[in-house]
Amino acid sequence: MEAVVGDNQKLVVASMWCAILGPAGFVAIVALLYLADSHPVNDHFLNFFMVVFIGAIALPFVSFILALLAHWQNYRGSRSAAGKAAANRAIEYAIVSIILLPIVGLFFPSGHHSLIGPNEHSAVGSLRILNTATHAYAMTHPERGFPAALEDLSRSHNHVDDPYVIDDHLSSGIKSGYQFMYTPRSTQHDGKLDAYNAIAEPVVVGTTGNRYFFTDESGVVSFGLSRDPAGKKPL
Repeated sequence: MEAVVGDNQKLVVASMWCAILGPAGFVAIVALLYLADSHPVNDHFLNFFMVVFIGAIALPFVSFILALLAHWQNYRGSRSAAGKAAANRAIEYAIVSIILLPIVGLFFPSGHHSLIGPNEHSAVGSLRILNTATHAYAMTHPERGFPAALEDLSRSHNHVDDPYVIDDHLSSGIKSGYQFMYTPRSTQHDGKLDAYNAIAEPVVVGTTGNRYFFTDESGVVSFGLSRDPAGKKPL
């Protein structure tokens, strides 16, 4: 009888932790999905942690089901091997969940921070692609000059074989944690766009990138620590 009471007490504790960890893990998953949707980056690290979080919150639910099974076995007064195994598994899964979720939560911010370097490298590469595409567009359309907007370089506005077509992410203005602002102008005021400025800024400063990047019709890419181009330095 004492063994049954002891198992029941353990199952009550396991069930309590499952009730806490299950909803907490669900909230964490929703937060990670929001990050992935708000910051469209090539974020394999984020995807990895989403998978781990899903596994971590699945354990409390499995543990809760096993705890119910063990409770039912004890209620019937049956001390079967299946009941004892269910009780042990319930407790083990709850313990693993207790250990796993805090560890994943602790390392997630630093892992996400490690994306800053690749995102910045991608932003510089995207600006160089943009420079090449805009000049190719100007050569193809000498009467217009540079494109009026990034959308003019997208696949939906052109033939795939056109030399100035860029990928859909860049033409949408957001790629790899950076937002791209493209501003063309006519220095001769004759309607022909013969100059432009482009800025790549982090979607979330300190999370998807630290530095701002600049370029213009000269093709030179520079960087700065703020959106103000006054203090920019060439790469």
